[in-house]
Amino acid sequence: MYCLICVNSTTTATVYLTNQSSGVTTSFSISAPRGTALVGNSAEWIVERPTVGGSVANLTDTKAVYFDESIAGLSGTPFTIINLGSGMPVTMTGNGNASLSVPTFETSQLMKVNWLKAN
Repeated sequence: MYCLICVNSTTTATVYLTNQSSGVTTSFSISAPRGTALVGNSAEWIVERPTVGGSVANLTDTKAVYFDESIAGLSGTPFTIINLGSGMPVTMTGNGNASLSVPTFETSQLMKVNWLKAN
């Protein structure tokens, strides 16, 4: 999968998704929640564990997830490219602060997120 997010204004962005195996592409617009603004000073690559029906959901046992060719750009003069490897990896924790998924940098543009256990 390839994902590109372009901020159009302080309140809207366009998300482009491409399945690189099939070549199928789609795009859609998103809006910032009322009272907030898209500042464009941060980027995140996440494996998320959402709350569903008031409870933290179990995640599928993926073994590992890779974020490859991961860069962010800061608009301005000059335009600045920021590699994933310059960011701060965050370990997802569960009950009793047990590590659930642990990110490690393989290169400056490749992160591997190891899934440790279903919890």
